[in-house]
Amino acid sequence: MVTAVAEVESAVACLQMGALDYVAKPFHLDEVRARVSQALDKRRLIIENRNYQQALEETALRCGAPALRRAPRGLAGSCGFR
Repeated sequence: MVTAVAEVESAVACLQMGALDYVAKPFHLDEVRARVSQALDKRRLIIENRNYQQALEETALRCGAPALRRAPRGLAGSCGFR
């Protein structure tokens, strides 16, 4: 969020409502670029983590995760677990 209001209460309220960051005017373009880059990196990591979790859950369902704890080492390895 970009605003002319530099009050801490305003920033806290915006962040509580879901704003990722808060930049008060006047702002420097380099600062905004850095904040946008950080936001995009965070989004990329969230998506990457979500995809990893989904793949892990699919593998666990396909291979029967509880059974893998008792399975021979070769079986666990064939399902992508080591």
